Amino acid sequence: MKRLHNLDQSKPLAEQVADFLTLEAKSLPIDLGGTLVLTPTSGAARRIRYALAKEGVLAPRFSQAMRALLPKGETFASAMEQEAAWATVIKEAKTATLYSLFGDNIPASENELLKAGGVLRDLCNLLAEAALDLHTIEIPESDFDDSSRWQSLHSLYAQYLSALDKWELKDPNDERIKHIQNPDVSIQRLVIACIPDLPQAMQLFAERLIENGVTVDLLIWQPGHTKRMFDEWGRPNPQAWSEHIIEMQPEVIKQVKEPIEETRLVVDFALRAAPTGDYAIVMGDPNLGNAFKTEFWSRGGTAFLPEGERLLHSEAAILLLEWESFRKSHDLRTLRRLLEIPAFAQWLDTNNDRPQAIALSACDALLSQSVVATLKQGRAVTAVPLPKNARPAEKKARREGRALLAAVQSYIQVTGLQLLSILCEEGMLKTSDASERVLEIGNNLHQSPVFQEWDDGIMPSFVRALRDEQLPKPPSAGAVEINGWLEAPWLEAGRLALCGLIEGCLPSTLDGH
Repeated sequence: MKRLHNLDQSKPLAEQVADFLTLEAKSLPIDLGGTLVLTPTSGAARRIRYALAKEGVLAPRFSQAMRALLPKGETFASAMEQEAAWATVIKEAKTATLYSLFGDNIPASENELLKAGGVLRDLCNLLAEAALDLHTIEIPESDFDDSSRWQSLHSLYAQYLSALDKWELKDPNDERIKHIQNPDVSIQRLVIACIPDLPQAMQLFAERLIENGVTVDLLIWQPGHTKRMFDEWGRPNPQAWSEHIIEMQPEVIKQVKEPIEETRLVVDFALRAAPTGDYAIVMGDPNLGNAFKTEFWSRGGTAFLPEGERLLHSEAAILLLEWESFRKSHDLRTLRRLLEIPAFAQWLDTNNDRPQAIALSACDALLSQSVVATLKQGRAVTAVPLPKNARPAEKKARREGRALLAAVQSYIQVTGLQLLSILCEEGMLKTSDASERVLEIGNNLHQSPVFQEWDDGIMPSFVRALRDEQLPKPPSAGAVEINGWLEAPWLEAGRLALCGLIEGCLPSTLDGH
């Protein structure tokens, strides 16, 4: 059974959803353990859970649409493994198959292959939202004949699935489509909570649940006078909304030339809130994040990005990647950057007789006074005796440079992953969520069957994984929260600032495929 419910009260949206979830409860305590609630974001789920906690409710299970379609208990290929599997297929495919996709720019290097693999993985993710894959999609006829490209994709996809099968891995999107046909009937009740862009795949899954006797409740947020502007699955009606006039005074729209100017206006807007703190900031363009953080920091405050910080910018990731870069290039400028990290300097000098400042000074002397660029050149220079009349300072610098480079040479076989493990185990680098996650990703890559025959692909894949992953952090006391645009309906503040609306629509179009 499917039931539609319009949420049109003036109270916060999370509270309206919480009220609905408990509406049919016959007695206390309320147990929602058999209910699956789908929300557009994890932030929305957090707010609903908080609203339920006030009532002493055993909370339901929360998920987002595509994540909920993954069947339990299966071993899925990770995003890195999917990219690498596609890269392997491209690397081994015939030129004739690849030409229709890449023309004369057929990927060759590890980075190019992984980038192409990432594009194909994203394409499959988009198709999966419509419960399609590269085998089942049907392309309508048009004046522009694109059939050769789709034929090539069809052939490569079969090879991709075959490669995963060889490694005893399953493609998550392939398993999602199978799960739609055979849904998890342990779900007693499905609640779709105000998702304006419900994927077609989830709609098909919900319809199959209904056929199996599961109740599906669809909640549609309809504030003010917006009746009949959504379809029966909560998706906005484009024609109705294009004709809808939003009552907004011109003075509330501010046009600025640069992001930093926008951040200043937003901070001023927040400071004018009465009561203090009764404001919310929504960022339409995620690239504005650093500008916002910098502006709040310059005014003595801090900004909190709910999606987290890029793992690539963590100290653990920087240390590991810089060391791997040095092991490959032996560039002393890279060594200089590494020596600025206290944990690395301590590792090089376990006897504590060469402080970090001395190691930095010795490296600077090699780069500036001796004018050497590599580890080999530096060791050759420091091995040459100085004249007897050399100044004591020169002799000291030569001695320290020789000791530094000898220590570096003795550790050159240690991999970046081994280095990070040592620093964490011996307490030289403070163990954190970031360092643990970097180690986890690295270990997973080295243990993955996908990379057993493609060792050269591990490090490029590692860099891509660190770049793409964001590590959520709890907000510090008094931090200003910068929300993504999907969070806007769930915010409870009396003042709202929408920032970075530069594309004319939300979200901006994706035309890379």
